[in-house]
Order: sequence, then structure tokens, then C-alpha cells
Amino acid sequence: MHKKHMLRQFSVLLTLALLCETGCSDKATSNSGSTDMDISASPAPESGDTTNPGGWKPDKDNRPGFPGDSSQSDDYTQYATLTVDTELNVGKYDDGSGFVDMTETAVTLSDSGFTVNGDGAEATGSLVTITSEGVYRLTGSTAEGQLVINASSDAHIRLILDNVTMSSTKGSPILIENAKKVLITLADGTTNSITDATPYSELTTTASTEDSSSETTDENASAPAGIFSRDDLTIGGTGTLVITGATNGIVCKDKLKLLDGTLKITAGNNAVRGKECVAIYGGTYEIKSGNDGIKSYTNSEETCGFVLIEGGSVEITADDDGIHGEYLTRINGGSLTITAKKKAIRSDYHLEINGGEYQILSSYEGLESPWILLSGGKGELHASDDGININCVEKGFGGRPGEFMTGAGNTKVSDESNNSTNVETGLFITGGELLVYADGDGLDSNSNITMSGGDITVYGPLSNNNGALDYAGTFTMTGGTLLASGSSGMAQSVTPDGLYSLMVQWSQAVAAGTTISLQDASGKTVWFAAPEKNFSNLVLCTPELSAGKYALYTGNTKSCDFTIGNASTAISSDGSAITGGGFGGHGGRPGRRDSQ
Repeated sequence: MHKKHMLRQFSVLLTLALLCETGCSDKATSNSGSTDMDISASPAPESGDTTNPGGWKPDKDNRPGFPGDSSQSDDYTQYATLTVDTELNVGKYDDGSGFVDMTETAVTLSDSGFTVNGDGAEATGSLVTITSEGVYRLTGSTAEGQLVINASSDAHIRLILDNVTMSSTKGSPILIENAKKVLITLADGTTNSITDATPYSELTTTASTEDSSSETTDENASAPAGIFSRDDLTIGGTGTLVITGATNGIVCKDKLKLLDGTLKITAGNNAVRGKECVAIYGGTYEIKSGNDGIKSYTNSEETCGFVLIEGGSVEITADDDGIHGEYLTRINGGSLTITAKKKAIRSDYHLEINGGEYQILSSYEGLESPWILLSGGKGELHASDDGININCVEKGFGGRPGEFMTGAGNTKVSDESNNSTNVETGLFITGGELLVYADGDGLDSNSNITMSGGDITVYGPLSNNNGALDYAGTFTMTGGTLLASGSSGMAQSVTPDGLYSLMVQWSQAVAAGTTISLQDASGKTVWFAAPEKNFSNLVLCTPELSAGKYALYTGNTKSCDFTIGNASTAISSDGSAITGGGFGGHGGRPGRRDSQ
């Protein structure tokens, strides 16, 4: 839990235009020849022509909704309108239809040497180099070999893996040095294995040392990885791909799209990393990493670093963060299961969950970003510290890049190169379902919280130095249902607008599983819940509450009679009023029935 300051309420409209025409490839010039189409994920903002990638440029200091921009709105429900670069469309060179008229070239791997049957590729010993646009089918196996793609900047290349086994100790087994786009297709019914056993000290490719003066060894790099690409890379098909990387699994210096197939990736460092973006549309993924599971991060470009999940089944076990998108992490669908030693789902600027199902089995913190929107989806998260953290900490805290507060709703964010910019902050809940188990704060915002819909339940901390609800600004509720139960030492309630809220404190801890219920004046049970952890404080805000007389039951015992008159009511379990502030703790999944 971080030190809190009393800060003014600040509402947010945040608009990001993502992946501009120039992209964020590490090359000096961008690839050309793409066809642009509007695939806005939500209605285009009135400010700026987002259908023209060559128009308004989305740098960090000039996005609508950032400080100094007049388009900011006091209506937080007008939340972020995000548009995605047209390059993220699944086009004909992603689904394979653009290659149907091309002749296949056969490449056969063996320990005795590679062979090529067709045009566009050349084999020399255990190295094969592809230099021309076309379709290449790989078969066979090798214990020491490499495939390099070094074609023209407008070349589209399809690489079909047809029961391939490749290993290398001298660099990435598949190394894409130059092309417009590469599609790797996993042939139906096949199992393909790529192993990069290259330690840093034995790298021989030029890719291994690039940008070493400006980037950290962890972030730089081109190699080693099971598959490394400097250009757009798409992976799909109906087969299976097993990647084992002594360091990284897949590294892409441009856009990385994962369409379908089964990928099993084990990496000592990052399992999946795309510099400009990682976009997952479908497929099944089993990811184990010694660092981050899925990552899109750059410390040199201002328009890169996005993780987009539209579908698929993703299982991540990570020794650091599960998912980390520097400028945006957006989840629209799919199924996520994450075990992370640090943050399960993270963004340094903007995190959205709009759909899908997500289960965070364990983490230090579940969701972390200065700006988080929950508008849909169904989730459950377990955290040894904060469940959701709107982070505003000074750089260097825990050795991680950080932020420091400049006022509620506004924070200055520093990246790993100590570059900083002001961004809007806050937790915005408009829909979805989420169950939080947290040993630290349940919902922790160093800014404001606003809630207009959804169903949030928090099982918060047992210790009095944390709370189920912990915010520095305000928590305004206009809709939805919130239940937060836990310790009473730092209990905070909410400020309802058009709703009624109730906070109850017990003098002694109530055992987990004890049913708490409310009866109205007629004796009808209008609400009940059984929190799953011990608690001494409970906060409830739901449309089920209204002005009137109620009886509070703790288990089967009537605790008190009380009256809800004002929008916010706070009582002890004996019915006496609680005055002053309050901080809060846990929660139980609410339930209700029509009669006792």
C-alpha cells in the first residue's frame, strides 16, 4: 500500500491513436505498400482524423485527454476511444489467401545438411537463406541449424512448418532479417519444435548486439530467441508449435499477430515479445517464462507497446509480469489464466478489460496501471498485495519503473529510460464481473474510483494497515453492485449518486462463511452474503438498498435495527452511527432472496 494524499477529484477522457503509419520497427524506414481500412474498436473521436494514419500523430504529450487538451470531459462515462492501426487487420497475407497463386519451394532439414527444391532459397550446410517472396515448406529435423529470411522490404513470405524439429546454439533457429511480412503456418495435424539453446555469451549473429548502447540487455534484443523477426510476423494454422528458448521464445521488432494453432512456449526470459504490438485473435497458448509472459515494450518509441487480446485460450506462468503492454493492454475476449510472481496484467499507461474471462490464480498485484477501465468480462483474481492498483509511486520503488503523483487524476509517468509525461489516472468501472481476493488493498487507487455498472466483490485484507477500498481522491458510484468486506482499521466507503450505501463495522472479527443479511420492515430478506474470509467491516452499495428501516443479521442472530435515511449510512453492528471517514477491507459475493 502506498502513502495516500488528499487529492482533488478529476474525471477522465483518454483517447489514444495507436500504431501510426510509421510504426515502431527498429529499421530506419518503414515498410510501404499497405492498404489502410478503418477498424476502429469504438467510435472515432471527434478530435483528429483517426482513419488517416498519416494525419494526427499520437505522441504522448498531444493525445486528446491529456493535460492541456480542451477535449477533456467531466463525464467519465465518455471513456477512452481507442482506434487501432489498420495494419492490425487480419489481411490476405495473414490468413494465407494472398499466397494461393504462389508455387511452393521445399526445404528439407537434416543433420547431414539442408536441401532446397525450388526457387528463392539457398542452402549451405546447416544454413538455409530465403531471399525472395514466396511460399516455403519446411520438413525434417536438425540438431544444429538455422533458417534466415533476408528478402526485399516489399516481400511477403509464407513459411509452412510441416513436422519440423530445429535446434541451434549459435543464434535464433528462425531469424527474419528483412521482409515486408512473414506468415508462419503450422500445418494441419503436425507438431513442430523450435529450440534456441544460445546463451548470450556465444551469440554470433549481428542481431545479438544491436542497440546494446541504448537498451538494456533484457530489452534489446534481437537474439537469442526461438523465432526472431525484425518485421511484421503472423503465426497461425491448425498444428502445434513447441518453442523452447534458453533466453526468449518469440521476439518481434514490429507487429506480432497470433491467429490460431497451439503454441507451447518455455523461455528463460520473455516468452512472447513484440516491440510495436502483440495481438492475439485465437488459438491455444501455454506460456512459461523466467521474466514476462507476454510483453510489448520499447523505451525509445512513443507510439509502440500494445498488447491486444481478442480471443483464444491463454495460460501463463511467469516469474515477473504475466502480461505487460507499455502504452496499452486491452482485453476484448478470450480466456486467460495467469500465475505471476509480480503483476498479472499491467500497463504503464492504459489498461482495459472489455470482455472475455480471466482468472489470476496468484500474483503480487492483479491489475496495475495509472488508468484502468473495466467495462466487461468476467474475472477472478488473487493477489498477495493489491488486487487492483492505480499506481503512482516514485521511480525506483522495488527497482521497477514508476510514477509519482502530481494531483488526483493526474500523474507523471517515468519509463525505464527515465523519460516522463503527464497522464490521466483513475479506476473506471462501467460493467463486467470481478471477484477480488487480496491480502493488501482490494481496490487501491492513488487517484479516484468511479463506478456506473458491473458487479464487484472484494475479499480484502485481514490486517488493519490495508483496506478493501483504498483511494486518495473519491469513490463515486452511480450504478452497479459493490460488496467489500475485510478489516476495519482503514475502512473506506463510497459516495453514492442515485444509490444508497451501507457500511457496517463489528467490534470483533466475524468468521469466514458467516451469512450477513438485511431484512426490510416487512421482514423480507432483501440482501445477503457470506464473505469467504474473516472480516470486521463490510461496505455495500447496490440498487437493492433504498431509504427505510432494516434489521441486520449476523448469522442467525439479529444484530440491530437501523434506518437508511441519507445516501450514505455507516453503523456499528449494534446500530450506533459511525461518523467521520473510514477505510475498508474484504467482500463476499452478494446474493438476495425474496423471502426469509
